[in-house]
This record gives sequence, structure tokens and C-alpha cells, in this order.
Amino acid sequence: MQFCNRCNIAITGMKKCCPLCEGELTGEPDMEAAAFPVIRSKKRTFPLLLKVAAFIVLVCCIVLCVLMLALPGKQMWAWLTMLILAITWVDLAVGCRYRYNPIHLVSVELLLFILLLYMIDRVTGMHGWSVTWVNPILFPVAVITQFSIGKGLGMYLDEFIIYPACTAVLSLIQIFFFGQNNFPMPAICSMAILAVTGLGFLIFGFHALREALHRALNL
Repeated sequence: MQFCNRCNIAITGMKKCCPLCEGELTGEPDMEAAAFPVIRSKKRTFPLLLKVAAFIVLVCCIVLCVLMLALPGKQMWAWLTMLILAITWVDLAVGCRYRYNPIHLVSVELLLFILLLYMIDRVTGMHGWSVTWVNPILFPVAVITQFSIGKGLGMYLDEFIIYPACTAVLSLIQIFFFGQNNFPMPAICSMAILAVTGLGFLIFGFHALREALHRALNL
């Protein structure tokens, strides 16, 4: 059987070069087998990695619960540690799932980061810094980052417009946190900027947005 070191595939039959990359082949030709490339199956290590990480996180949470019961007083640090461990595991799972889709990976990571900062603010006494300053800044940053990655990767507009458009719509969730926001002006400005951005996507990129929605919803 012949083998292509560049494509990492075994090729049956008699070929002068690799049918995929046209590179040089090694090994002896097999005249009796069908001349189709056989792709070697790779072992999936990420599910095992996630299981190991989940086991470690659960063990740490059990230890933290024991410490909370054994030690008197408020154990805010324990709740915060468990929250960080849970978000870390979700972050690892997202990284494994979307490692070949950079714009999707960055989009989910930014949203997880926004959620993490809000939960840290809430667990530590809800001082309001997350809803007053962090979220209004990170939502526009997320849109700019998504658009920059799409253009930087040379993607067509209909291949990535759905990400900044969805982020612009999702930024309206800041309205529900006005009761916890003592200074809502940054959030209002952030939503206004992203509303204008969303209208720009809708008007100037309508066809690309429609194609992206059709593809996402399998219409």
C-alpha cells in the first residue's frame, strides 16, 4: 500500500502521485485493492479531556462545599471559586468545540467573559461596575472584533455578518439591568451605537444578512 506523508493518507491501487496534493508516494502499490484513498481515523482526545476536566471541577466543588460547612461565617470566596471553575470548564468545552471556527470561538468567548464579570460582580455584592462600565464597553468591542476577524480572514460578508448582528441585538439585554445600574448613560450610549450599527447591517447588508439567516436556519 502506498502512503502520502504530506496528506497523511494511505492510497490503494497503483498511483504515480497523491491524488490530493500530487506529492510523492512511499511504499509499494497494491494492485488488488480499489484505487481510493483511505483516510486514517484520528483518535478523539478532546472528549476525554473534557471528562477529566469535569471530574476535577466536580471534585473541587465538593471540597469547597465541605469547607463551607466546616468553616463559620460567609464563604463568598468559595462560591466565587466554584463559579470560576464552572466558567472555565465551559470555556474549555467551547474552545474544543469551535477550535476550527475562529470568529465563532471569539464570539462565544466574549459573551462568556461578559457573563463571568457580571456574576463576579453579583457574587461580591453587586457594586454595579459590570453593568455600568464593563458591559457597555465589551459589547461594541465584541462587534468590532467580530467584524475585524471576518475581514481579516477574507470571509464574504454573508459568512460572518450574523455574528456582529446578533451581538448588536443581544446588547439590548442591558435594558433589564437598569435597576442595578446607578449610572445608565454608558449603557444607553452603547445600545444606541449598536442600534445604529444593526440598522447599517440591515440596510446595507440586507442580502448578506438574509443569506446568513437562511443558512443558519436551514431555510
